[in-house]
Amino acid sequence: MANRRRRCLATVCGLGLLFALAQAAPPEERAARNEDATQVAKAWFTSLMSGETAVTTALSAVPFSFDGKEEVTSLVDLKERYDRIVSGKGKRDLKPTSVKIRSSSPDEVEVVLMIEDEGIVVSVKPGDAFRVMGFRD
Repeated sequence: MANRRRRCLATVCGLGLLFALAQAAPPEERAARNEDATQVAKAWFTSLMSGETAVTTALSAVPFSFDGKEEVTSLVDLKERYDRIVSGKGKRDLKPTSVKIRSSSPDEVEVVLMIEDEGIVVSVKPGDAFRVMGFRD
């Protein structure tokens, strides 16, 4: 009975390892994914700050998470939210001063955009077309 449990455990562990290896990307693929995610995060932020909400919406995916507190489920509602943000804060010429990757997986890349001494984490969904799916201050 003990040998059977060990074999089952070994099989489960082996399958887990195979799954993890299948999910791991070669370094050049991961670097390309991170670069694409970084470019989309920067374009998303810059378009929002400059009041180009149609561009910001086109670079977004739904559901979209605002600071982990609110989720918007339609692009129409998301564009209206972006319009309200620009209307309330005005257009600004803000661009990230530095960028770094906080985490990267095939399902999500978290890009940290530093604006002066403030940072926001932009969550980007990789795929055929990379899209921003939320942010946190």
